[in-house]
Amino acid sequence: LKNLNVDMIKLDKAFINNKNKRTKNEEAVLKNIVNLISELGMDVIAEGVETEEMRELLTTFGCQYLQGWYFSKAVPGDEFMKML
Repeated sequence: LKNLNVDMIKLDKAFINNKNKRTKNEEAVLKNIVNLISELGMDVIAEGVETEEMRELLTTFGCQYLQGWYFSKAVPGDEFMKML
């Protein structure tokens, strides 16, 4: 990771795991992934955020950007431009 020439890392929704209750170990892994990326000077974007609980948890962990159905269903580009 430290040798990548990027300023943002996107966490796959597999790491987010909204569907089932997360164990403390899963939360610890997620928290430390976000922390590691942040400590390397990169921003973190998490995809697949579907619940208020996950939004709050990721925000608490320091995740800077979130995306997912919690915020909006998928929309075509022209519809998205109207939303802006």
